[in-house]
Parts: sequence; structure tokens; C-alpha cells
Amino acid sequence: MLWQDFIGQCVRLEKASTPDGQGGQTTSWKPSKPFEAAIVRDSANVSTVADRAEPSATFTVTTQTPLSFHEVIRRESDGLVVRVTSEAIETPGRASFAFVQYKAERWEVPDD
Repeated sequence: MLWQDFIGQCVRLEKASTPDGQGGQTTSWKPSKPFEAAIVRDSANVSTVADRAEPSATFTVTTQTPLSFHEVIRRESDGLVVRVTSEAIETPGRASFAFVQYKAERWEVPDD
């Protein structure tokens, strides 16, 4: 199928908090649960944040793996990190194939 030509290896990034030894927490993002997905850029939008126009990119993630709202994933081929911003858009039941699509936004992994 055509969409399979665009599939690449991806991993979920899971947030992990550990005590910092001073009464606080240190947050890190650990790769886990590899899966395959096609991540395609939809458009470049300009949004206003704090009275400043900033470009934001939106993507469509196509996969056979269920993802959760605000789940963070990384495409292994180029390190692109996106965060899921929609619920699943599923294939109709009468289709001869099954995959799920999600909308996502480019996301920077915080350095906590």
C-alpha cells in the first residue's frame, strides 16, 4: 500500500521523574515501545503567543499502533519529535486495511 512506503521507525518518549536528592524532582524523557508510523507535515501556521507571532507546524501521524492524546513520539530517521493533539481518526470498518491517523504538533523535549 502507498502509505506503507512512508512508514519509518518511531519510539514513544515517556516522562520519568526521579528524586534530585534535594527534595525536588528531576524529569527526563526515556525512549520506549518502538513502533512504525508515517509522519507527514500538513502545514506551517503562524500563531500568536505572548503578542509574538511564532510559526508552528502540524503533522498527520498514520500508524496501526494506538496512541494517546498528548503522547510524545520521536521519528528515528531524523529525530523529529511530535506530540499527539487529537483523538484517533479510524479507518471505516468496511475498508480492506486498518490504520489510525492522528494530528500532531512539533514539540521540543523540555530540559528539566
